[in-house]
Amino acid sequence: MCVYFGFAQIKAQDSLCFNKKYVAKNNVTAEALGTCILYSINYERNFCIKEKIFHTFRTGLSYWDLIYSETGYSFYIPMTYSFNLGKKRNKFFVGTGTTFMIATNPYPTSAAGRAYARQNYNNPEYSESYVSPMSIMFQPIFIGYQYISKKRFYFKVTATTLIIDDPLRMHFYFSPIPWGGVTFGFKLTKIKKEKVQTL
Repeated sequence: MCVYFGFAQIKAQDSLCFNKKYVAKNNVTAEALGTCILYSINYERNFCIKEKIFHTFRTGLSYWDLIYSETGYSFYIPMTYSFNLGKKRNKFFVGTGTTFMIATNPYPTSAAGRAYARQNYNNPEYSESYVSPMSIMFQPIFIGYQYISKKRFYFKVTATTLIIDDPLRMHFYFSPIPWGGVTFGFKLTKIKKEKVQTL
């Protein structure tokens, strides 16, 4: 409901958020760790609610097949939503999201093949050969802080929870390890400077 009513006010409220020098509509970011475990390149779009309050939707892509290759997943597609609040250069946010993990070496499609893979899941000989074609990693809630520079750059730190889908064992498990990420962003939309009236 919060998102719905926020969109209903976008046109009327845009001038409050995006004519300022602190928030841009469109951004690109590079995240280390975070939603894709290792790294990701992302696109962010901000939607204004009113001055100092806005929504952020983000999607991205990551590919890596050298580290943790035993997981069998190479493509990662994060999708997140966050609610942002703060004055000028300092922003705080809370959000939720999910990451789609796509395998380059999925397990067999036959029932017998999947059963065999599950039986041998803990055998190193098979752990790289049998994984689900796609799995999901949830970030039920994350919180963070954002600092916006005087230029077109900004910086984020995030702490998040992880719930990972394990199709071979047919259940979800909660990661006991606290996780987080560091994001460097660049504003694509040119920020208009506030006009100063003189007498």
